[in-house]
Amino acid sequence: MNRIKEQMMAGLLASTILAGAILAGGTQLTYEGKTIFESEAKVSFGATYGERAVKAVVNAKEEGKISVRTDKKPVRVFVNREPLDAAQWNYLEDKGMTTLTVPAGSTNVQFRFDDMASLKPMPLTFNVTVEPAANDGKLSLELKGTNVDEKFSGQVAWPDDAAGLYEVTVSENCQLKPVNASRVDDKTFFLSKDSALQVDADAPGGRAPEVKLSLKCVGNAVKVKAQNREKLLARKDIVKYEGEAFDRMIGGEVSISKEHKNTSAGGCIFSWGTAGTRLEWDMKVPEAGKYHVVFVVATQETVALRKYMVNGKAVSEAALIAFDGTGGWGRSNPKEWQAFEAVGANGKPVTVEFKAGSNTLALENFCGQHMNLDCIVLYK
Repeated sequence: MNRIKEQMMAGLLASTILAGAILAGGTQLTYEGKTIFESEAKVSFGATYGERAVKAVVNAKEEGKISVRTDKKPVRVFVNREPLDAAQWNYLEDKGMTTLTVPAGSTNVQFRFDDMASLKPMPLTFNVTVEPAANDGKLSLELKGTNVDEKFSGQVAWPDDAAGLYEVTVSENCQLKPVNASRVDDKTFFLSKDSALQVDADAPGGRAPEVKLSLKCVGNAVKVKAQNREKLLARKDIVKYEGEAFDRMIGGEVSISKEHKNTSAGGCIFSWGTAGTRLEWDMKVPEAGKYHVVFVVATQETVALRKYMVNGKAVSEAALIAFDGTGGWGRSNPKEWQAFEAVGANGKPVTVEFKAGSNTLALENFCGQHMNLDCIVLYK
């Protein structure tokens, strides 16, 4: 049976068997003068044909004998993933059909032409290479999954303390799908808390596939620490700049809203979702020194990445900030507006050196996540 005919037959079975060729007391399906399926009872039947197997589903009200065209003798026959003894099935060479008895209900049958010994799920674990980790430590990870019915599927759960930008490489036979991860490009992702890497691979013949997954840290992003927003804005020693009062916008577009409630001056930035869009604020600082810088934001994203620059240079300890999700966009719920300060690897706030007088602070959308910005607060 050539490949085209196999595909035609699979389509025919899938599309016509539901209407069925139901005979008195039984079921029969023919194609181009050949019997494809026979049953002693009235059943529904569907099948797909491949080089290594014929896979069928039979729905029967009662136990009964069936015959399925296979055109050659199977090596093994499985019913609901359990192998049948040779005495439990028979190949009729003159008809090119294999016969067996199926129970009542829905039954999955596979006629295998290879040497697959088992269809039962098999747990597999692969080591993952990570060089280096974002936290400057060694990271030992495992890809855990299950091999079943010629498919492997597994995941790598990402540890909370290793957030960063990673270049991911996977062997050619695998398909990679990041989960809860921010995409920089086709092979670089920001992985953080709740992220995972889903890997799927074909496993012909049910054999364990060769799976190689490696990651290389290509950048770090600092975390943020929340402050009490109301207490922060009530302080007398702060210098505050409204988000919507930015002086320059470079490389994209943002919107200004006067409808979001609970903002510091009745407005905020929203629709800031294009990667590369940079906003700049010109700030007059009363005296030189190191300042805490706090951003009042709202975002429904899991994480929102922003490049952080002061006076044209990346902030050395916080060149990329990973803002946590706040649960919403701050339209009406005041709890969705949160005050965040970047913290370094040592867990302490990242203070920034400002000169007396004019300074410029900039934030740039890194991966395209949306984040609304109410205001920026400086204090010593």
